[in-house]
Amino acid sequence: MAGITGAHKAKGMESPVFESGDDTWAPSGAAFAGESDFYVGGLAGEELMRFDVETDDMDVVLETDDDNLYVLTNNTDGRGNPEDLDDMLLILPVE
Repeated sequence: MAGITGAHKAKGMESPVFESGDDTWAPSGAAFAGESDFYVGGLAGEELMRFDVETDDMDVVLETDDDNLYVLTNNTDGRGNPEDLDDMLLILPVE
């Protein structure tokens, strides 16, 4: 099966809407928010990026180039008995 990588083009193939170029992000997750914002978490770059599907603009929303540990808690996935403060982003300083 033939394919293309990144921004390459080939007859009968669809190029990706956006891609990482020569670098890899090592994406760990992605989600849409609102009408046009597509968020991608990158393990390799330790950052959260936002891609606007209407304008093709991409920017870094959060970089984790500090000495903190980021922990995401969740209990509102439909199981258990979730409470108001169950989904939190905790930022813990690492010593």
